[in-house]
Amino acid sequence: MKSIVENLYECLETPKKLRWGTTIQFIIFLMIILNIIGMSLDTVQELHNSYYAWFDFIEIITVSFFMFELILRYISIGYKQEYKGWKGRIKFTFTPFILIDIISILPTFLTFFGFNSSFLRILRLFRVFKLLRVSKVSSFERALKRVFVTDRENLLMTFASIGIILIILTIIVYFVENNAQPKIFSSIPQTLWWAVVTLSTVGYGDMYPITVFGRIITAIITMIGIAFYAIPGSLFTVALIEEIKMENAKKHELS
Repeated sequence: MKSIVENLYECLETPKKLRWGTTIQFIIFLMIILNIIGMSLDTVQELHNSYYAWFDFIEIITVSFFMFELILRYISIGYKQEYKGWKGRIKFTFTPFILIDIISILPTFLTFFGFNSSFLRILRLFRVFKLLRVSKVSSFERALKRVFVTDRENLLMTFASIGIILIILTIIVYFVENNAQPKIFSSIPQTLWWAVVTLSTVGYGDMYPITVFGRIITAIITMIGIAFYAIPGSLFTVALIEEIKMENAKKHELS
């Protein structure tokens, strides 16, 4: 016979093991979405002026729910041997998802004590990361971790190679363009900013070469930018697809 704490743990951490666990997770998901929508719409000045009371109500209700959820997680984690006692609870506090939970509710409580700043509003964005806890993406999360572990060498080598080429071309463009545009290409770090923006194919237009050789280098960096998305992207995508297939195969074996 399972204890209440064990059932509570499975409901929050492995909800598919319980008949009503998925329902609880769905409610948590809805609360997160409601909070994010309310937080987003509150940034529209016209809506804020007209419906600020409703946005405050949504904030209080959802954050209270998150606080209750956090308390239940602290209670349920006592089921795990490694988190028993007050030392185990302290260890549990510094796990990634619990830190996200704490940071996401902190701004609301601090505003009750008169603290209100843009930094606190930024901290509210951490609530978006609560979506990663939803059980439906847990298998995807495991696959994602394995991709970074198994293919980290290939990915690191690709990024390192691109970085080395980027730095070399940045220095060349600086020396080519500095005489022609000393105020724009004023330093190597400033030129590196231009190179990164060009590499990502964003190209803000605030900096661009005017010399022939500088434009040739720009074309090269743009082509490297295509490779920057294609090579690591293809490596990551193929590895992720393989991991998801393995995850699905394991589910079929268990069922």
